[in-house]
Amino acid sequence: MKKILLLTALFVFNFGFSQKPLTSSLENLDQKFLKKFHIKKDVFDNKTVIYEKKSYGQNIRIKPYLVIKDGLVFYRVGLMFDGYSEWPDMHTFKFLIDDQVYNLPLGETRKKISHQITAVETSNLLLNDEEIEIFRKVGSAKTPVQYRISGNKNTDLKLYVNSYIKITKELYDMLTK
Repeated sequence: MKKILLLTALFVFNFGFSQKPLTSSLENLDQKFLKKFHIKKDVFDNKTVIYEKKSYGQNIRIKPYLVIKDGLVFYRVGLMFDGYSEWPDMHTFKFLIDDQVYNLPLGETRKKISHQITAVETSNLLLNDEEIEIFRKVGSAKTPVQYRISGNKNTDLKLYVNSYIKITKELYDMLTK
């Protein structure tokens, strides 16, 4: 029994310390990890990103991103808005550009918005204020729609349908073409 416990402890110890941490260098990322991802230029800000190919279930259209920026690895989430009856075409996202609010009908731009807009609210993701900003709707706030990302029950993304999402003017122009 003691031998089994000792072997188990050694396995846990070795496994825990053998995992390579994420680094800011794409070349140093573990090859097994990279097999699940592929590199793409993100049109949101033209940064190099790695994004997962697969989706997370029939009704979940969320793909996590790794953003390499200034020597740090940032996590963010790309959203796909198709297939949700709770979000009919009448809903409008309000985009804050240069402190001015622009309305963008969801139904007209679903496919264009996919993978371009990020909105994250979680303490488990490493972000800075320049990466994303979410402005909560003031007043009668609706219950946020929650999505689970990366299979982690402790990491949920919450997005209000009427959230204010700060984006660049270039991205807004691209989405409204």
